[in-house]
Amino acid sequence: MRQRLIVFLLCIYGLQLHAQVVQKEVKQQVQFWGSINATSRVSNKWGLMTDLHIRTNNFLKDPNFYFLRAGAVYWVNDQFTLAGGIAHLWLATATENGIDFAGEKRAYQQLQWREKNQ
Repeated sequence: MRQRLIVFLLCIYGLQLHAQVVQKEVKQQVQFWGSINATSRVSNKWGLMTDLHIRTNNFLKDPNFYFLRAGAVYWVNDQFTLAGGIAHLWLATATENGIDFAGEKRAYQQLQWREKNQ
């Protein structure tokens, strides 16, 4: 039993030595992410919502993605809303010929609970 404990402790110690040797690589990256979000009521219970997101690398120099979302909102009450709609993402990838965009379409849903702090 004692031999097993010694072998176990030596293995743990060896793993710790190996972990200390590995150097972590840190990459510096500056990004910008901006969005415009809008929600408007068309009746007491129903409304529309839209989002436009833009994210770039190297601050504003290189595109990263563009995201557009539109949908309908239902107000259960003033604190609880349900939303759903469609979205499209354009993801930028650098290639030898410039930048290619991969498109992705998706459905989305959202539940939101709001509570006022007093």
